[in-house]
Amino acid sequence: MKLILLFLFFIFFTTGMNYSENDLSRGLIQFYKDYVSPTRGFSCSMYPSCSSYGMESFQKYDFFTALMKTSDRLLRCGNDLSQYRKFFIDNNIRYFDPVVFTNQIEQNGSSIGLTAFNPDIASDNKADLSFADYLVSIGNFQNASLEFQRYLYQKPNALDREKIFAALFFSYYQLKQYSEIIKQYKSNPQLSNNSEIAVITGLSYFNNNEPLNALDLFSSLSNSDQKETRYKSCFYQGIIQARFYDWEKALFFFDKIDYQDCDRTKLEEYRKYCREGMLYQEKSPLLAGALAVIPGLGYLYNGYPMSALSAFILNGLLIWGTYECVQMGNIPLGIIAGSTAIVWYSGNIYGSIKQAERENEKFKNILSLKFEIEL
Repeated sequence: MKLILLFLFFIFFTTGMNYSENDLSRGLIQFYKDYVSPTRGFSCSMYPSCSSYGMESFQKYDFFTALMKTSDRLLRCGNDLSQYRKFFIDNNIRYFDPVVFTNQIEQNGSSIGLTAFNPDIASDNKADLSFADYLVSIGNFQNASLEFQRYLYQKPNALDREKIFAALFFSYYQLKQYSEIIKQYKSNPQLSNNSEIAVITGLSYFNNNEPLNALDLFSSLSNSDQKETRYKSCFYQGIIQARFYDWEKALFFFDKIDYQDCDRTKLEEYRKYCREGMLYQEKSPLLAGALAVIPGLGYLYNGYPMSALSAFILNGLLIWGTYECVQMGNIPLGIIAGSTAIVWYSGNIYGSIKQAERENEKFKNILSLKFEIEL
């Protein structure tokens, strides 16, 4: 998109000096919007899109200011997305970056650049949802969810109900109201036909400590006719299997994903973690306990050399002290020292066994948490 718009600007500079600068610039961008953008699937991740951003800039500013703002947007498009507020529109997540920021909201939403916030909704419904869309864009998901609920209540037969439910579920998800998402999903069977809603619900199951239900739902999406939905199905199933420490199954799902469908770097990273989990040699609690017969060796086996040294010295001193007491005929003190030695010696064996179990669990837990599950 950046290269295409830059090419259009080049055309302007080489052929358009006899025309009104702003009029020709808007015309070139409009040409891109009407004839080029539809062929690319409206793929801009920002809202408004770069072409809409450029159009608005040339409408509101002088030519050179508009040109600088549009060039700046093209440089930033798709980069550092974590710096922008994200919101839900047309079954996709977009990142809010208006031409003009303002704290004032007009009834039609134009003061915040929401002149075409949801083009698929009939024009008489735009005013009903523009404020809700704005609330989402600034991260006020609590009030946004109320607006979406009001809309669904007032328009029970609206053709866009699934899209509004998707926006509502997105708001609920940001508020971590996972139980509410699951409840509404179950009570509205028709929503299962919407893949975006199903994905949000699957993630809600997982975050609500229902991973098996999440797996079942994501598994049901694996045969979707939408390529992106199939990718998400495999991706999330892989992550959930990794959280179960089943590295082999997780790798199986990640290997089913085509590089073209996802973030290649993250996919390779997750595959590498799966292989690490598969190659990890678990500590044997039984072997750790057997080695601990010689105080400290169990800890050393588990990778705790200082604990091993401490166990060896303390147990050695207690055993030696007990022996000396018996040799000197001080039986009462020998009994006390011997009892203490038995406790410490037993603790050394028990601790070595438990430490091996904890090391295995710690490795798996740390590795599994590297698989981030997010919307």
